Amino acid sequence: MTVGRAAGPSDRLERADAARRLAALAAEPRMSPRAGQLGRLAADLDGETDLERWAAIDLYAAFLRDDTVAEPDEPGRARGAAGAVRDLAPSVLIFMPIMLTWLGLFKATSAYRHSRGDADLAGMSFLEQWQTGFDGRLGGLFYFDRIALGTLLLICLLITVTVAETATRRRSERAAERERARLTRELAAALTAADFHLGRFRLDDASRRRGGGAAAGGRGAGGAPGRDGRGGPAAGDERGRRPRAGRDGPGGAARRGAAEGRRGGPRRHRPDRCRRGGRRQRIDALAAAQGRWRGPPPS
Repeated sequence: MTVGRAAGPSDRLERADAARRLAALAAEPRMSPRAGQLGRLAADLDGETDLERWAAIDLYAAFLRDDTVAEPDEPGRARGAAGAVRDLAPSVLIFMPIMLTWLGLFKATSAYRHSRGDADLAGMSFLEQWQTGFDGRLGGLFYFDRIALGTLLLICLLITVTVAETATRRRSERAAERERARLTRELAAALTAADFHLGRFRLDDASRRRGGGAAAGGRGAGGAPGRDGRGGPAAGDERGRRPRAGRDGPGGAARRGAAEGRRGGPRRHRPDRCRRGGRRQRIDALAAAQGRWRGPPPS
């Protein structure tokens, strides 16, 4: 991508609108990872400064990335007390029914130990003694039926909190996804407006290549000295028109025939279908050089 000077007048309305959109996006809390760069682009676009450098950047590849919009619960961002309690409540409540059950068992076994030998409790089972309070030795809150009811209520509370927390989390995730989609759409629209303005600072590479190719063709039309436009010998070059036979001198054909015979014949006669014709031509060349031409050999 080649960057040049602006090719036309500035569209102030388009530029101001793009700068306003970019500045508003930079102020969004979830755009904090790229807020500095978006703000700098908005300021440069509004003041028409340093736009040549921005024009050399692919704005879509630079900003339309997954890390441009931050996650709502990204570490380091402040969270409210309600969110922290909501996250911790299921993990704490899951142990409450177990704790109440074992506390009731502890109080019941302690009262049972102190009631050993009581004649009023003779013949009663442990469960019956627990339900009657071990003859006044156990508080009313720790009777068996009340411990069972308390455990059941805690389990119901745990289920309710878990369902509410799951529903709230899913609702928050859907809201976060909608907000991400909205910010991405607004960012794409703002970048399109900015890129439309920055396009005036870009030169079309294809046009430059066509212009450079035409200039190179004009320089090569005259050709090099002593050669034609295709790189061959010039028409006035006697060396280019000199026949090969004249350059060979006396016995040149014989020497070429002998050399070709040692190399296995000319390259064009090496295929199998031309071997017989190549042999005949070499014999004719040798006979002509030695002055013993007797006509073609019998076939």
